Amino acid sequence: MLAIEKVIRILNEEDYCLLKNSLESTRAHKFADLLSYYRSGEADSNLHEKLQVSKNAFNVLKSRLYEKLQKHLINTGEVTTDSLFIQAINIPDLIFKVDRDLAITILEGLEKEMRELDLPEYLTVIHGAQKKLYFNTSKYYHYSKLYNRSVAFQLALNKAEEEIYGYTQVLGKYYLSGNKSLIRNLSIYKQEIEQIARLNESPRFRLFQNLIRASIVVHLPDTDGIDEINVDSLLKETKEIINKLPGNVFTVYYSKAIDSLLFVFFCKSGLFHHASEHLLNSVNDTVELVNFSNIVCIIPYLDQRIAYAIRKKEHLPVFDIDIDNIIGKEQEDALPYVAILRYNMMAYLVREDYSMAYHCAKILFNSVSFKGMPVLEIEIKCFFMILSLVLDKEVSLDAIISSVNRKIRESELEECDKERANILVKMIRIKAAGNTKPGDTKLETCFAFFMHTNCFSLNILHKLFTHEPFKNLFLR
Repeated sequence: MLAIEKVIRILNEEDYCLLKNSLESTRAHKFADLLSYYRSGEADSNLHEKLQVSKNAFNVLKSRLYEKLQKHLINTGEVTTDSLFIQAINIPDLIFKVDRDLAITILEGLEKEMRELDLPEYLTVIHGAQKKLYFNTSKYYHYSKLYNRSVAFQLALNKAEEEIYGYTQVLGKYYLSGNKSLIRNLSIYKQEIEQIARLNESPRFRLFQNLIRASIVVHLPDTDGIDEINVDSLLKETKEIINKLPGNVFTVYYSKAIDSLLFVFFCKSGLFHHASEHLLNSVNDTVELVNFSNIVCIIPYLDQRIAYAIRKKEHLPVFDIDIDNIIGKEQEDALPYVAILRYNMMAYLVREDYSMAYHCAKILFNSVSFKGMPVLEIEIKCFFMILSLVLDKEVSLDAIISSVNRKIRESELEECDKERANILVKMIRIKAAGNTKPGDTKLETCFAFFMHTNCFSLNILHKLFTHEPFKNLFLR
């Protein structure tokens, strides 16, 4: 702590009066008296007698006054991330325009606030400024270490967030490809996050760790070696961590990510009433779906939106989308838009707007690169054939069926998934033959078999076939 008496003496009159009035208004009379004594230039030697306190109590009083002075200097109102950001960007003015002792006092106050609010990106700026102010003193090395530590912490934070991004992207590819080898990659991302969290104690790293642990349990519940955890409790604990962090963009992002994951979890568990509580705070428009696609796996999220609406018999929204974002982008960059258009296709189908569903399916069929994504390719081509049959569109079904059959044979899908896909193709062949009628034994037998297989792929078609209008339309 600097010599508080010097800092108080160099305060401008306005700050001094504001601080004194603030102390007096809260009946902190001893603090106000000590402030006045220091302002008038009195030394510590007999102040404890004037204030009628012991020497130990005087030292505590002096230390607390210094804290109040710091808080007053960094912000005269409520401390928020916005106010701290403004203070941080004005740090060059502190270094070059403000008395050095006063600047050091302000920086110490900012450092304390930013530690309490877990704002490492600002701490780097603060420690860098402190290092400059102490350049010609023995404290320079202390602040150099703090600066280096805060830079390392910031790098670790960026690395952890990139691991979340990587995990989410690989999880999305797994849903679209059914490639089991990707599960090992997902486990590696989890291990990386846990390693970073062990080396860096911070609420943010616990947030990342909890999010990825819960995500693996929600999306890959039957995978060997995953943690046995209560997803609901873990994510609610994570929400509490977020609530204690400052209300900035970071917390908004991850709060939405957690609500989206809880929505998926409760839908998969059949607890649709609980899912309702989290839907409103999940990602809910085109911009959010695209921008959050690095921390929210939107394929299963949107699939559960469909399942939720069917179960609750609720109206399904469709999202605005620019088709150029699918046609004019690289495959991975286009995937969020592909996921949204795929959802729109299914939403129109549930809404019984089969013409618009067919329109979406046709765009996906003609414009999407299916390279490395056999589940998506089989799914979209089957949707396209089903909707073509329903609307009596003239398309080359034999060529598409041959393409789907080849993809089923060549893919690395599990045998159960291949069998389910083959059953679906068989149903389409029977439907295309044109001689089906209500009660057709062959078609209904295949349909019943399809509905009773429990596999990873084509689950969304399974859900859609529980929607009576679509089921009846297909089987008629």
